[in-house]
Amino acid sequence: MDKKFYSTFETGIGLPVVLLSAFTIASLIVSKDIYLFIAQLGIILLYILFNALMKERKRRSIAKYMKSMVSKLDAAARESLIRFPLPLSVIGVSGEIIWYNEAFSEAVEKTVGVGALFGQDVTRIVKELDLSVLSKDKGTLCQEIAFGDKHYIVYGHTVRGETANATGEAMAMLYWVDNTELYDTRNEMEIKNAVIAIAVVDNYDEMLQNAREDERVAITAAVEERILQWAKTENILLKKIERDKYYLFLQERNLRSYIEEKFSILDGVKNIVVQSGKQQITLSIGIGRGCETIAECDEFARQALDMALGRGGDQVAIKDYKGFEFFGGRAQPVEKRTKVKARVMASAMTELIDNCSNILIMGHRFADWDSLGAAIGLTRIAKSKMKPVNIVLDISGSIEDEYIDKIKANPQYADVFIASERAHDLITEQTLLFIVDTHRPEYLESPSVYERCKTIIVLDHHKKGTDYITRAALFYHEPFASSCCEIISELMQYFDLTGQFLKIEAETMLAGIVLDTKNFSFRTGVRTFESAGFLRKCGADTIEVKRLFQSDHDAYIEKTKLVSKAEFYKEEMVIAGSDDENIRNGKTLIAQAADDLLGISGVEASFVLYKSGDTVHLSARSLGTTNVQIIVEKLGGGGHHTMAGAQIKELSLEEAENKLKAAIDEYIESLKK
Repeated sequence: MDKKFYSTFETGIGLPVVLLSAFTIASLIVSKDIYLFIAQLGIILLYILFNALMKERKRRSIAKYMKSMVSKLDAAARESLIRFPLPLSVIGVSGEIIWYNEAFSEAVEKTVGVGALFGQDVTRIVKELDLSVLSKDKGTLCQEIAFGDKHYIVYGHTVRGETANATGEAMAMLYWVDNTELYDTRNEMEIKNAVIAIAVVDNYDEMLQNAREDERVAITAAVEERILQWAKTENILLKKIERDKYYLFLQERNLRSYIEEKFSILDGVKNIVVQSGKQQITLSIGIGRGCETIAECDEFARQALDMALGRGGDQVAIKDYKGFEFFGGRAQPVEKRTKVKARVMASAMTELIDNCSNILIMGHRFADWDSLGAAIGLTRIAKSKMKPVNIVLDISGSIEDEYIDKIKANPQYADVFIASERAHDLITEQTLLFIVDTHRPEYLESPSVYERCKTIIVLDHHKKGTDYITRAALFYHEPFASSCCEIISELMQYFDLTGQFLKIEAETMLAGIVLDTKNFSFRTGVRTFESAGFLRKCGADTIEVKRLFQSDHDAYIEKTKLVSKAEFYKEEMVIAGSDDENIRNGKTLIAQAADDLLGISGVEASFVLYKSGDTVHLSARSLGTTNVQIIVEKLGGGGHHTMAGAQIKELSLEEAENKLKAAIDEYIESLKK
C-alpha cells in the first residue's frame, strides 16, 4: 500500500532505535561486557520486529476497513456498484485509491498488470490523469486520456463533509467511460479530411531566361518529374494549371507523412542541375488544412502560398484555423520583381489619396533611417497632392533629436511631426493611414492609431510574418527590395514631383537605403542602385549621408567594448550582449556592432543583445550561409535572410541569451534533419 496513505497511522521508531543503539555502544565501551552488549542488541532487534508486526497488523486492519466501506449500502446497491459495467473508483483527492469495482480492476490489470490497488496512487498507474481540479471546492473532473489500447473520458466530482477516507481527506468518485470507438472514428475522419496544396516554382522565368532551348525542355521536364514522383509516393492527385504552378489534392494522412519527412521535395527540386547558370531551382508550396469546406481549404492554400512567397520562397507554409506552420526556407532568395507592380500600386495609391481628407504616416517603434526616410518620401507625395499630412513619431528612443530638429527647421515640416496622442485628434472617417517599414501591428509606433483608422495602406520589405496586418486597403509587400525607402523612391517616380523634392528629403531616403544595405553590401540589386541614382539626381549628397552615420568618440568606445564581449558559439557564430543602461543610442550601436563582428575571420553570423528597461533588443546579421530570420522568428522577431532583429520583453539579458542559444540549436538541428 502507498506510504503516503498510511503516514497518519504509523508511529516513527527511528529515534528510539538510534538512542537505544547509542546507549548500547556506550555501555560496551564503559563496561567492556560483551554479553551485556549482545543482550541489549537482542532487545533492540526484538523491538524492531515487534513494531514491524504491529505495522503489518494495522495495514491489514485498514484494508479490511476500506473493503467493508460499501457494506453500509444495502445488498442490491452494493452488487450494482461492484458489477457496474463502467469502471468506477473512489479516491482521495491526492490520488490514493480507496475503493474500485471489478470493471476498473480488470481494465488496470489488463493494461499494467497491477493486482491489489487499495492505497496505490492512481496517477502513478494512469500518468495522464490530472487531479488538480478535484482539490478545489466542489471540484469536477472531465478529462480525455489514453490508457493502454483504450481511450477514456474520466468524469469525477469531489465529496466533502462527513464522507472522507481514513486520513480524513475528501474523496472523489471517478467514472471511466470507454471512448475508444468514438476516438478511433474521429481520428479516421480526421486523417481523411481533404487538404489542398498549391506549388509554384519560385524562379522559373529566371532559370529559363538564359538557358538554351534544349536545356529549357530538360529543366521543365526535370521539375515536373520530381514533383510527380513526390506526389506518387502518397498516391495524391496532381494537376498542372500553369507552366510553373501545380494543384495537389490530398488527405490529412498524406500531409502528415510529408510533415514527417520535412517536405523532401524542396531539396529534391534544388538538386536539379542547371548547366547554364549557378542558380538553384526552388519551390514554394501553400497548403490549406482542417477546413469545413473545399472552398475554404482552397482559400487557406492561397493565403499560405502568399505567405511562403512573402517570406522569400523555398519553403512550405501550412495554414489552418490555428495559424501558420513553416518548413524549409534555407536558400538565399532570388530577386523577382517587376516595375509593373510599382506602377499599378502608384495608380491605386493616387485614387485613395485623392479621396481622403487627411493623411497620417506611421512606422515602427524606435524608428530608424529607413522608417523615417520612407515616411518623408510619402510626405512629399502627399504634399504634391495638396493633402494635410502628419508623421506619427514619438521622438524619444528613435532617430537623434538633432536631425529631426533640422528637418523641422524647414517651413514645410514645421508641423508635420506629431506625437501619437495628437494623432488621435486628427483621425476622421476619411483619414488615410500609411504604415511603412513594418507589417506587424505590435511593432507600430502607436497601435491605437492603427485601430482607429479605417483606410490603411501598408508598404514594407521585411519577410512576411504570420501576424501581419489583415485589414489594409492596399498591401504593397516587396520582400526582395533592399529597404522601404527603395520601394517609396520607385513609387515617387510615378507622381509629378518636379521641382518639389527637397535636398534633405532625398538625403534622408538615401540614408535609409544605405542603412539597410550596409552601404550597398547586403541585399543590393539592380533596382537598389536605380533608386539610389534617382535620389542622387534629386539632390542627395552622399557626403552628407556619410556624416549621418558618424558616431562620436564615446559611442565608438562603447561599440568597441560591446564587440570585445563577443564569444563564439557553435563555431561560426558569435554572441555579444550588454545591459549597461548608460549606453547612448544602444539600439543603434548593437546594429553597428553586429555588422562589425561579421568582419572577423571565421564568423558567419553575429547576434548582439542590449537590455534597455524591460526589453532586450536583438540585432542579428549573417553572410548568407545562416538564415538569421528563421532563428530570430523563434524569439518573436523577423527580418531577412541576412539581417533580422527582435524585441524580447520581460527577460533578463542572460535569459534572453539562453533563449537565443536554444533557437540557434533548434535551427542547426533542423538543418541536420
